[in-house]
Amino acid sequence: MSNALLNHLDDDARAAGCLQPSLSLPGRLIGELTIPDPDPDELIRNRLISRGGGTLLVSSTEAGKSSLAMQVSICWTAGVACFGLEPVGPLPIWVIQAENDDGDVVEERDGISRGLVRDGLLTQEQVAFVHGRLRIITETTRYGDAFGGWLQEQLSLAQEQGECPHLIVIDPALSFLGGDASLQRDVTHFLRGTLNPILKQFGTACLLVHHTNKSGWQRDRKVDSPPGDKAYLGSGSAEWANWARAVLVIEKTADPGLFILHAAKRGKRLNWQRDGKRTHDRHIAHAGEGEGIYWREPSPEEVNSIPTTKINRSVKVVDLDEVAGMARKPIAKSELQHRLQEKLGVGRDRVRGYVKACIDSGRLAECTVRVNPHFKLVGPLELVEKEARRQEEEYRQRELAV
Repeated sequence: MSNALLNHLDDDARAAGCLQPSLSLPGRLIGELTIPDPDPDELIRNRLISRGGGTLLVSSTEAGKSSLAMQVSICWTAGVACFGLEPVGPLPIWVIQAENDDGDVVEERDGISRGLVRDGLLTQEQVAFVHGRLRIITETTRYGDAFGGWLQEQLSLAQEQGECPHLIVIDPALSFLGGDASLQRDVTHFLRGTLNPILKQFGTACLLVHHTNKSGWQRDRKVDSPPGDKAYLGSGSAEWANWARAVLVIEKTADPGLFILHAAKRGKRLNWQRDGKRTHDRHIAHAGEGEGIYWREPSPEEVNSIPTTKINRSVKVVDLDEVAGMARKPIAKSELQHRLQEKLGVGRDRVRGYVKACIDSGRLAECTVRVNPHFKLVGPLELVEKEARRQEEEYRQRELAV
C-alpha cells in the first residue's frame, strides 16, 4: 500500500473522528502498548510468571506437588533458580496452605533447606534469609467468596506495612474453591471473579497447586503427547488450564522415585535444552532414602535406567490412544464401553478399566448429563462439557413442551 494511500486513509479517519482520543472508549490503541526494559511485572525469567497472572502446578496425589511448591518458594525467595525456573531476583512470597500441620511444614522446610545446601544451590546465609522472609499461612476454614474477602483483607494489611508479596502460593486449589471443580461456572467464578481482581489490585502473582484426576496408568514415555495436552491434566473443568498463563505438570515414570516436570503451557519461554534441542520437560527426582523431603536433579544414568512401560492388563496390551480415538466426538460412556467390548472381545470390567485409564491420563474427559436418568458422556475435553450442557437444555425444552 503506497504512502499516499495511507495518508489519504488517515485523513479520512481523522475527518470521521476515528483517530481522536476518547476517554469513553475501553482499552488502548495497539500502538500504545509497550514492554518496559526491565519489565517491573516480570517475576520468573522470560515472563513465564508476571504480576497479576496465575500459574498452575498439577500432579497426582503423593507425587510431591506441595513439597515442590515449597522448594520453588524457598529458592525464589532467595532469588535462586529451581529446575530452570529463574526469578528476576529475591521474591517476597506467601504460601497459603490447608493440608499440612506445623510438623509437616517443618519437615519440608528442613529437608529442602538441607538438600539445597548439600547440593551447593544455597548457602547457610541464604537459608537464614529465606527463613526470615518466606511467610507460611495455614487457612482451613474459608473458601469461595469468604476466602477471597479474607485474602483481600490480608493483602491490604500487608500493603499498608510495605510487606505485600509478589507471589502467593495457594495449596491446594480445591480447599479454597468452594464449588464443583468440574463445573466451569464454579471454577470461573473462583479464578476470574474472585482471584483475578485481587491479583490485579495488589500486583501479585499466584501459583495454584492442583490435583490431577485419580491416578491411573501412565502414558508410554516413548509415545509422548504434545506439551499443550498436558496442560489439561488437572482435575475438573478445562477452565483451570484456560485461566492459567503457565502450567507445570509433574508426571510419574515407571521408577517410583523419578518424575517428569512438564512446562505444559508457555514452556517455550524457558528455553530448556536436551541434547542440543529445545524441550518442554525435564526429569526431577525425590531425595534418596534417609535424606528427607527434597527434590533433586537425577543423574543421566538414573534417567537412562527408567523402564519403558506399556499399558498392560494381564495378557492384553491396549493402545489407550486408540481407545480414546473411538470417542473423538462425545459419546455415552456406556456406549463406548459396549463398542470396546465388541471390538476387543474382552470382559466388561476390563473395558471399564481401559476407559478409566483414558480419563485418568487425560486422553478423555468425563461429564455427567443431568437429565432423568443421569448418564455420563466421555470425549475430548474441549467438547464433552459443551455437549453435556446442550443435551440438558434439549431435555429441559422437551419437558416444558409436554
